[in-house]
Amino acid sequence: MQPPPPRSEALAQQLLAAGALEEEQLVWAREALARERRGDPSATLGGVLLRAGLVSEERLAACGAALGLPAAGTRLGRYQLEEVLGQGAMGRVYLARDLKLERGVALKVLSGGADQRFQQEARALARLNHPHVVTLYDATLSEGLRCLAMEAIEGVDLTHHRRAQGRRAFLVALAQVADAVAHAHAEGITHRDLKPDNVLVDGGGRAFVTDFGVAAILDADLRLTRTGTMIGTPAYMPPEQCVGDLERMGPSADVWALGVILYEGLAEAPPFAGASFVQLVGEIASHDPPPPSPRGPGPAAPALDALC
Repeated sequence: MQPPPPRSEALAQQLLAAGALEEEQLVWAREALARERRGDPSATLGGVLLRAGLVSEERLAACGAALGLPAAGTRLGRYQLEEVLGQGAMGRVYLARDLKLERGVALKVLSGGADQRFQQEARALARLNHPHVVTLYDATLSEGLRCLAMEAIEGVDLTHHRRAQGRRAFLVALAQVADAVAHAHAEGITHRDLKPDNVLVDGGGRAFVTDFGVAAILDADLRLTRTGTMIGTPAYMPPEQCVGDLERMGPSADVWALGVILYEGLAEAPPFAGASFVQLVGEIASHDPPPPSPRGPGPAAPALDALC
């Protein structure tokens, strides 16, 4: 096994010392990182841990896990980076200004090197023309970084929308998400990381699915390398995705995630829970959750229970 880069090992020791990571989790993460680095030498331990939900972005930042991404207030190619909107396993999202077209965009800057596959997959993503998918404006390579310029949506994630507007508004938004996902599947694109955080809902109640681009670009690397690795957020993943079974991962993974999101919205609790990552994966692989209605704040239609 190729040894992890020094920065990854330093991060591991910081997380262990802070009690933010268990030894068994670190062993799993090191193995996952080694698999990822066969196809992407720029893969990071921080990225693996974030995608698995083992540590938070705040914890990584506190431990000094720098991704080598530009700071707000700087310029990246034709984009002026105004503020950081969020950071995840694959990179960082900025509110930015397109200086050429003079418009605001959400710029996703991916950590890792640039390659031809990025351009090929970005062109495929341009086919996603749907009212509930965040529009991809541009895909560029700038200063060795892969950048996706997308429509900037002013809104909140799906969980905040549900809590603020109630169950009915949540169901309307989720139906829009399902329609968007069906459109993507018809175009041959699977999201593989559907979760409430990847759905934005604007002030008019319109839902927009984000991060199709990151999923498709990473998927291209995996198809080429054929190395098993875990993509997604464990609480929303089907069993085959938890273990990185690429041969069985496809549109059904998104359908599973939609069911988990629906269940969570009805029960106000996740269908699967575990005290550790290993326990969570075990629950997903071997147990069927109870119907969401008895766990929720009020009764749901039997048809909704059945969908979960």
